[in-house]
Amino acid sequence: MNLNVDEKQKQIENQNQPAGADENVFEYEESKGSKIAKYSFYTVFLGVFVWIGFNLFYEQPVSFFLGLTKLFAGPVKEMSNLTELKVMLPYEEISFEPTKADPLIRTRLENTYDPLVRPDRDLRMRPALALSWGVVGENTWEFNLRPNVVFQDGSVFSAQDVVASLNRAMQHKESELKDVLKNIDKVEVRDDLTVEIVTKVPDPMLLNELASVLIIPSEYEKKTIETPLGTGPYAFEKNYPQDRIIFKRFDEYWGDKPKFETVSLYGRSDISKRGNMLLNGTVDLLTFVPFDAIATFKERNFKIVSVPTLEIEFLLFNSKSPLLKSIDNRNAIRNAIDTVALADSLKGSAEPINQYASNGVFGFNPNISTINYDEKVSKETILKLGLDGATLTMSLPNGLQYIGDYVKKDLNNVGINLLISYYDDFDKFMESVDSGNADLYFFGYQSSFGDANDFLKDMAYSKAEFNYGKYANSNVDQLILSASTEMDPLKRRIFLQDAMKILVDDDPIGVPLIEYEAFYSFSDKIDYEPRIDESLYFDDVNVK
Repeated sequence: MNLNVDEKQKQIENQNQPAGADENVFEYEESKGSKIAKYSFYTVFLGVFVWIGFNLFYEQPVSFFLGLTKLFAGPVKEMSNLTELKVMLPYEEISFEPTKADPLIRTRLENTYDPLVRPDRDLRMRPALALSWGVVGENTWEFNLRPNVVFQDGSVFSAQDVVASLNRAMQHKESELKDVLKNIDKVEVRDDLTVEIVTKVPDPMLLNELASVLIIPSEYEKKTIETPLGTGPYAFEKNYPQDRIIFKRFDEYWGDKPKFETVSLYGRSDISKRGNMLLNGTVDLLTFVPFDAIATFKERNFKIVSVPTLEIEFLLFNSKSPLLKSIDNRNAIRNAIDTVALADSLKGSAEPINQYASNGVFGFNPNISTINYDEKVSKETILKLGLDGATLTMSLPNGLQYIGDYVKKDLNNVGINLLISYYDDFDKFMESVDSGNADLYFFGYQSSFGDANDFLKDMAYSKAEFNYGKYANSNVDQLILSASTEMDPLKRRIFLQDAMKILVDDDPIGVPLIEYEAFYSFSDKIDYEPRIDESLYFDDVNVK
């Protein structure tokens, strides 16, 4: 049994390094900001696990949705008045703090606030409150702001509001954006409609980072925000806790006239209640439809649409595990799992992936091929490496037994035993990950900025705080550092794609598994095309 580090590892790490990389780009000391970053990172993981548990691997039988007539009893009501849109979200409101990173919170705020720039459907940055921008020095950006914009209380938007919003995002005790904005050195007002931002090092991701900052009136820089107040198309009107939030059209909005007079955002964590409220006409649009409920909605003539998300699910190798130090061993384990069959078994709710970024994310490498699974070849490889009869361990959050059973079956088929520990408590799961006691971990990751460097710098960089697999490859490190400061997008794309290929083919960090599909359902009286980034802008809903 080969338990030594493969010579291939040394060859890869001695490849030529890209020039211009600076190890000071990342700072991972356990500071207060770092702890907040860890909290935000755990929140992303937890959100992925919750979605999977409630949408892909919901443990109730299909008949729970398809045959329980009491649940979906009664005729389908007529559509609500289409001057009023009613939308159902998976969970009740949590907070109105605009510096939170939780997507469940931001979904409720993104129609009330505007950022400086906003991603379009292809994740390209477009003007919002900033009309134009440019790099005027190595580390200096200038933003020209949109004139004649007012907040929903009538106050006039100006450069001072941008400075105050960024200060709050970087300094407020509840802000989860501090780590995102840590490269900003200073923000200065040049005039009422011009802002200058200076970064510590060149930052090709600055626009993506600024898209996460919602602009507030300057007077709220240090105040508690209990009522959302922005420049967006829909003004906050009333909150009915644990039920719904009402928004009204903001007639002074700077952009196109908002389509709806009012919008109600409902929230229910109970899957059956969410589905019933669409079927009985209480709401017009249901987001994140549970896969097992799709047939019911189709039978009632509700339209179902889906979109790939930016979230990927994967197995992470513990590279310090004696069995997984060898590159050959890791490749053999990766090749033994049939990810295409896994996706097929989920019957349309997921697609197989072959790398750690979704297609459409900047840095996705189209030259990486999906593994052609061959059980016979895998068995022969396992025997050759002396792994037949070996035992691996894996940690999983409870509720993901489907994934655990599938991986265990595939590994058993080629002669490897798998012992799985399930954790009811997410914090206990993360303690297991931190301890490094298991050989394999299951994770989900969302490239929320639409850039492959999100994953690379968070999980593959050797000094990263979230490098739970203890992965270390000097060439990958240099590619990540270079991509983090390279302002030429063509050169930067090559850095990211080269790093991704190493992680997948040359020195595997884990096993890419699936990317789930997000499903939406609505009446034939409206039409809606969901976005890959899961943002829900009310005016994307079209009335037929």
